[in-house]
Amino acid sequence: MKDINSIKTYLKLSPESKPYLSCKEQIILLKDRGLIIDDEKFALMQLETISYYSLINAYSHFFKQKNNEFFVNGTHFRDLFHCYQNDMRLKNLYFKYLILIEQSLKNNVAAVVAKNFGVNEPKTKSKNNPKLFDRKYSYLDTYYYDPHKSKRAGVLDDISKSLNWNKVESINHYKKKHNHVPPWIIILPHNFGLTIKWLSILKKSHKIEVLKSISNITVNEKDLSSIGVDSLNLLREFRNRIAHGHRFYSFKSEYQLSLTHFNNIIGYELLLKKDYSKDIGRNDLYALTLIILLFTRNKPTRDNLIEELFKLYGEMDQYNKINLLESIGFTYDLIRKLSFFNENYL
Repeated sequence: MKDINSIKTYLKLSPESKPYLSCKEQIILLKDRGLIIDDEKFALMQLETISYYSLINAYSHFFKQKNNEFFVNGTHFRDLFHCYQNDMRLKNLYFKYLILIEQSLKNNVAAVVAKNFGVNEPKTKSKNNPKLFDRKYSYLDTYYYDPHKSKRAGVLDDISKSLNWNKVESINHYKKKHNHVPPWIIILPHNFGLTIKWLSILKKSHKIEVLKSISNITVNEKDLSSIGVDSLNLLREFRNRIAHGHRFYSFKSEYQLSLTHFNNIIGYELLLKKDYSKDIGRNDLYALTLIILLFTRNKPTRDNLIEELFKLYGEMDQYNKINLLESIGFTYDLIRKLSFFNENYL
């Protein structure tokens, strides 16, 4: 279909609410809806690479007229593309800090397990399920873990399945060259989610030991224990959002950062009730940033995060129609508060 009338008829008669359109047909439709496309070759390449959903649907709400499909006068294709670019910049900015925390968590969960439960993995296969192991007398013995966690046996079984992963270089090497597969080896191929689950089934004292090791907190252990697993799961959801290519800046996690516990941990009211009631700092990008700062022990790394946020905020303000951070209430003043928090309370 090369003309807008044919496309409109096709859309009207289609039994599906969102029938397939080629990228060239999408451009014809966008132009009919008032989007200015200065370079059709560039627009076509971006739609073929990024997709209509991830580029147009994700950011068009900033530029649409109320209650219809038409764009506000003067809206260019590059305005939406700049939103996409800046969202990608935010993803790249945050991803490296999330990976550091994931690595630190793995290292410290393994260390606490090895120190307290030993370094010997299960070696005998289960009689009932050849994919599982008899975990008794190993560091995956249910005895060592929190009896109040009903899912602990299932989590420990999932961890033990790693011993079947002979294609994982580290595990295969230890099986062949050493007489055991210690916790710091078995944990290497685990995803963030399974690592957090391993943390979650530890007894409280061991869990606090891990959380203190990966954070800057040495007091208020009860509050740290209360927010630890949910905070890490919030990080995991944002991490997966990046990894799977979804819109990032406006994402809100299923997990929440507790206002009371967080303020108790740091010793002053950084999270304000008036902001929190608007979901600022509850489960959004600002909450993500607070948690990253809390679980990043190295100050130069924290400094770098804040410097990058200042820089990106300023560039979006200066060069683009839309400042993605400002649009979700993540204001310049909040970045200044993060800087103050980093300098004085961590």
